[in-house]
Amino acid sequence: MPRRGRHTRPRRACPVRHAMPPRSAARLPCVVLAAILTQQLPARAQSGFAEAAAWCARRDPTTPVERAIAGCTWLVRSSMLEPRNISIALANRGYYLAQVLHRHQDALRDYDEAVRIDPTNAIALNGRGTVRSDLGDRIGAMVDYDAAIHFDPRSRDAYNNRGNQRRAQGDLNGAIADYDQALRLNPRNAHAPANRCIVRHRIRERVQAQADCAAAIEAAAHDNPWPHTARAGLALLDGDAQAAAEDAN
Repeated sequence: MPRRGRHTRPRRACPVRHAMPPRSAARLPCVVLAAILTQQLPARAQSGFAEAAAWCARRDPTTPVERAIAGCTWLVRSSMLEPRNISIALANRGYYLAQVLHRHQDALRDYDEAVRIDPTNAIALNGRGTVRSDLGDRIGAMVDYDAAIHFDPRSRDAYNNRGNQRRAQGDLNGAIADYDQALRLNPRNAHAPANRCIVRHRIRERVQAQADCAAAIEAAAHDNPWPHTARAGLALLDGDAQAAAEDAN
């Protein structure tokens, strides 16, 4: 666990962005360190607190996920956080459990507790929606995505995830509307155009689909394989094995 010693304030830095799985685009928020900086820490707060915050936020991308989870756990148990920030730390831990370790039931418990503590925590609601979707609870996922958007109308991740859920339920027009809104909020969003590419391919808007996939690939980070994966799958559906192999590679 974090070392104890003289308290030092963490630097104002955000964790690196993590590559998002294709269906579960639950992006880790850059909020843990910022949240700590907004509250008055007790005099007894020591350097272990700042270290745990850096771990929980995974400010260093080489931090093992088990250590990140340990940092979040330390913060939750420290009795130093305001309730709202406890909710944020739980949401971060839920992210690691679900998206990195695939321990969905454990993640669900963290998200449930985060929402219980702060029902307006849009990050936790969006994350819980993703877990519920992965567990097959489509109704619960939609309820969470709707709530996340209600409390944070600028959550591009919630719009993208709700679009994925609508697509899975056959509401293709609703899915496109959500992807459109995600792109309006962030035109450099790589996941929304990749997912819209899939829908447009399904409704036989092939030219627009290819343009969306190309835009997604251009916007994607170097470690984000989803846009290429999506286009490879569509190429296979079209019988173009060579193009599929190129994207897969």
